Parts: sequence; structure tokens; C-alpha cells
Amino acid sequence: MLDSEGIEILEKMHDLIIDIPIIILTGVYNELTAIDSLRKYVHDYLIKGKMNSELLVRSIRHSIELHKMLTALRSLSIIDELTGLYNRRGFFVLLENHLNLAKRKKMGISIFYINVNNIENISDKYGSKESDKALIDSSDILIQSFRESDVIARVGSHEFAALAVEASENGCDPIDKRLKMNLDKFVKKEIRPFKLSLNFRKMYCNPDEYLSIEKTLFEADEMMYMIKRSKKA
Repeated sequence: MLDSEGIEILEKMHDLIIDIPIIILTGVYNELTAIDSLRKYVHDYLIKGKMNSELLVRSIRHSIELHKMLTALRSLSIIDELTGLYNRRGFFVLLENHLNLAKRKKMGISIFYINVNNIENISDKYGSKESDKALIDSSDILIQSFRESDVIARVGSHEFAALAVEASENGCDPIDKRLKMNLDKFVKKEIRPFKLSLNFRKMYCNPDEYLSIEKTLFEADEMMYMIKRSKKA
């Protein structure tokens, strides 16, 4: 089940079955709950009455491969030490996995790129401790703005990226609003010798017009590079 009772059972069993790939068979379809469950506890889910032997075999294969990948990731350095978010390597590995999953589920994905403005000036004027604090504060704002089911990473010295699985291109508008609102709230509340400033762009991947995995990864990386260059100009 993907109702609250089913989630509670998964929470209690999680530590005991962490090394086992899990597929949920459910009669309930709730997209947000399903995405949250996929991120936290299970590898895939199937809906009763909408599955066949081919889909089941594909789901089992996908879950085994995903479990192998996640197990391998645990042995890699994928966490940014300063912010506790994923680093660049972790982001692109998880991006590829989410693209594969979203294609199969016919769901869109939005990729955000966030830049912390004037970080070099902050470091030059106020020291590296203040610039590090600005990056930590920025990561906190992103965590508050995105959902638990989204992936957030620090992909450069002062660049962050996030991906959100969505049903439609307009589905990420609340994230846009939350990000701006949380940043404004932080700036008004915190007394600093400088004003924390972020800018971001979004790239939407339509489930009906997906690019190849390689092309999507390339365009996401290119978007980050171009914005970084524009800030230096």
C-alpha cells in the first residue's frame, strides 16, 4: 500500500531490509506519495489492475539495477563536505537515474541551476568564513524551498543544482515562489555586512519529447557553464 499505514510499515522495516530491492504493489495511486516513497524506501511501484508480466519483469530488473547503483554510490564520495548536499558527481549519477525512471513513468523533470552571486567579493572583503557561511545559508534556503523528493546538490564552488520530478511544466511554479520567498525572508531577518543574492534558471524535460540521457546531461551541464560564464562577463 502507499497510504499512511503502508508508509509507516516501510519506516519500521527500513533498517532491516536496507539491502533488499523493494517493489510496492498498490491499489492506491497518489503521485506525490509515490515519489516520496521511491526516494525514501522503495525502488519502484506497480498499480494493481495496470500491470502485466512484461511490466513486472521490467520493474524487477530496474529495481535490481537501481539497488546495485545505490549500493555502489554509498562507497563513492558523493556528498559535499561544506553543505551536506550531494556533490557534482552524485547529482549527475542521480539525474541519469531519475531521467530513466521519469521516462518509464511518463513524467516530466525540471532541472534547476542556482548561482550564489558575488561570492568572490564576499570572500575578498569579509574572508573565507563569511563566504562559506553564505554557501551554507544558500543550501539551507534551497532545502527549505524544494521538497524531500527532490535532489539538491552543490555542483561548483558557488553553484547549486536541483532536479524535481513533475507531471507538467508548470508544476514547479510553487518551487520558484518558495525559493524567492525564502530568500527574501532570510535577507530581511539576517543582519550581514552583505546581501545574500541568488539567481536561478530552469530547464524542463517533457516526458513526451525526451532527449537522450546523454543529450540531457550535456544540456544541463552546458546550462551551468553558460550561466557561470555570464556572471564573470
